[in-house]
Amino acid sequence: MRVMKAPPHSRICIKCGGKLLGLAHPRWRMCPACYYEDRLAKLRPVREAEEELRITSSNLRLIEQKLDSAEDTLRRLLSVRIGHWPLYRWYLASKKRDRKVRAHRIFCDKCRNRMADLDAKKDSLKSEISDHKKLKNKCQKAIVFRQARLASQRASASLLCEFEHNTAAATDAEFDRDRFVISKKDYRRGNAIDNYFRVHLSDLAISAFSGHCLVCGSSQSLTLDHYGLAKNEGGNLVLLLKDGVGFRMNFVVLCQGCNSAKSDRDYRMFFSADQIKLIHDVHVTIARRVASDVGLRENMKKHYRDILGNRFSQDQFRW
Repeated sequence: MRVMKAPPHSRICIKCGGKLLGLAHPRWRMCPACYYEDRLAKLRPVREAEEELRITSSNLRLIEQKLDSAEDTLRRLLSVRIGHWPLYRWYLASKKRDRKVRAHRIFCDKCRNRMADLDAKKDSLKSEISDHKKLKNKCQKAIVFRQARLASQRASASLLCEFEHNTAAATDAEFDRDRFVISKKDYRRGNAIDNYFRVHLSDLAISAFSGHCLVCGSSQSLTLDHYGLAKNEGGNLVLLLKDGVGFRMNFVVLCQGCNSAKSDRDYRMFFSADQIKLIHDVHVTIARRVASDVGLRENMKKHYRDILGNRFSQDQFRW
């Protein structure tokens, strides 16, 4: 396929507006389906090429017949023997025959040259028709692939939207360990999920709490603490529901002093009712943004792959 020049960062098809993703070279400006459609639009219709091929084949057969007739006439002229004629008659007959032989030889040469040209044109037309059909076949496959990719993207978007909705709705549920996926790795501090959340989503979480400790209001030495399910119970800052339909927020912003004071105490014994309501509102506010984070979802899949196993092939784990 011909390489089409475009800025290396261009990943959007200039014709259909779809994302190229990994389907095309970074320098291409169109997806394969649009590229083949554009090439087909620039070619003449295959029917015209087939009609021209039919006319060329017909002309070729006609010239072959003329050539065969001219060669037969030439053979007859060369086989004629001039008898014992008088000298002047022999001379005139000989010159007349030579003129005819020369004319027929010139005509035969022209027919052969014309046949060679028509043969080359015929081969070119056959090649053009074959290339056109191959290109059309590639275009049809690319269109089917694009339609399948768009359908998959729509399905993924629908699943992601449902996943984000379930994540937001899960903030109303109690912290029951039986409702979440918990592995042995979750009891370790600094596992992959907590580390990713602290590196990539801590600013979002702290800003959601207005950059202050929830208990004392301090803005110094802020930390992310496990809220409803403590670390010694296998809790992470974000929990995965057992049916795989969403996350459950499990973090709160505290200063180091309040974090030490809370320790492993139950959140209902440490926070007031107003504070619990505020935490719930914050979790609802950022639940969709946390659930839409691709890196977090991928880390969650890798982290629990040994537990979920083959269930990743099911629809509820395609987010």
